[in-house]
Amino acid sequence: MTLLLPLCTLAAQKTLVVELTTGQTASYLLQEKPVLTMKGTQLHIATATIQTDYERGEVKQFFFTGESTDVREVPKEALQFKQTDTDHLEICGLLKNADITVCDLSGRKSGSVTRTENTAVVSLRGCHNCIYLVKVGKSQTIKIVKK
Repeated sequence: MTLLLPLCTLAAQKTLVVELTTGQTASYLLQEKPVLTMKGTQLHIATATIQTDYERGEVKQFFFTGESTDVREVPKEALQFKQTDTDHLEICGLLKNADITVCDLSGRKSGSVTRTENTAVVSLRGCHNCIYLVKVGKSQTIKIVKK
């Protein structure tokens, strides 16, 4: 009975679960503060003790278990950002007249933006590996790290 108690405690903790297309799963305790990043075609998950890479095509889904994680569902009218490859970022849900500016940390305009009605593609092809700021409209700015 004493062996089951630690297992029950672990099951009740908050975790990040990665489910692969093969049916295998991996779990990361949220108290270990896993950091998810996209590196090219890989989903990279790092904690203080573990670093793991998964090919994006092998990841079926990832989700959180346990109590509330404070991760909220994105409203349909919110902007959505998606990395399409190592040099491009797609922004969906734009207002018709929203300006998009891409610059490096020194304020120099960089990259290019191709826009359709409510979607834009930011290209950093040919730009140096560094941190870029993408400003959408007057109120939202995101940081992109090009590696």
